[in-house]
Amino acid sequence: MAEEIEPVTRPKFVLLTSGGIDGRRVATLMHRRGIPFELVLIAHPRRKRRGKSTLKFIPTWFRDQLAGINILRRIYHRELPPYPIDGRYCGRTNSDGLIRHLSKTSPDYIIMMGGGILSNKTIQTAKKGVLNVHPALLPWVRGVDVLLHSVVKKVPLGVTGHFIDAGIDTGEIIA
Repeated sequence: MAEEIEPVTRPKFVLLTSGGIDGRRVATLMHRRGIPFELVLIAHPRRKRRGKSTLKFIPTWFRDQLAGINILRRIYHRELPPYPIDGRYCGRTNSDGLIRHLSKTSPDYIIMMGGGILSNKTIQTAKKGVLNVHPALLPWVRGVDVLLHSVVKKVPLGVTGHFIDAGIDTGEIIA
């Protein structure tokens, strides 16, 4: 009796992006190479006041309110090249709407292309993990301003592919 061979299924990808040029480039490359994916658009989380007086924080607060309105985001990004497929706007990073959508979609992998720090709840919606590319060599240079920190720490310039976990740039390194 011959053994049954399970059909090979392609992994289900979600490209999660805040709408910048890098997310658009990755979407275009994936589309050209025939990699099926769903495009999910998000807005950055609202900024915290962090010691600023209320009066000085008002412009930041106002800009953050506008950034969450999809039509205004489209106007702001109108100079950028279009996405190769239609995307779905799901609100801000880690919002209930985003988590609901990702839970319903049930992706194998989420590819993160900007949008802030993901919560554990958001990370756990991906069956196999959340992929990220960090513009410096991990674990030596984490966080932001990585070019400056690489030079100051005398760490060679480079890029690291890694899985996102609950920490900041602490997930398992792929390459």
